[in-house]
Amino acid sequence: MRRLRFGKVAETAHLPAPDAGAACRIADDYLANEVGNLLMAVDPQLVGHNTWRMSIQLGNAVRGLLGEVGTISVNAETGEVDFDEEERTRVKSNARRLTRGSAL
Repeated sequence: MRRLRFGKVAETAHLPAPDAGAACRIADDYLANEVGNLLMAVDPQLVGHNTWRMSIQLGNAVRGLLGEVGTISVNAETGEVDFDEEERTRVKSNARRLTRGSAL
């Protein structure tokens, strides 16, 4: 059973454990809805037996990928996103630094 959380709403669904592609889609949805729409999760790596860890890249249509701004993790068994407020602050700060002087 997987709990999908977007904002303050949580719903329960019976879904299979996520593979690398599904973990990226889960992370991308979370990033777009909860952090910023110019962020994307890339290069999923299975860490241990139960965590997909991905780089968070900042990009835009004009300049393409600007660089890594952090990491995000998805539980490989439940599909829950592991991304706390401290990491959100770090990602936003890194994104601001990268966009200085960049045409968004």
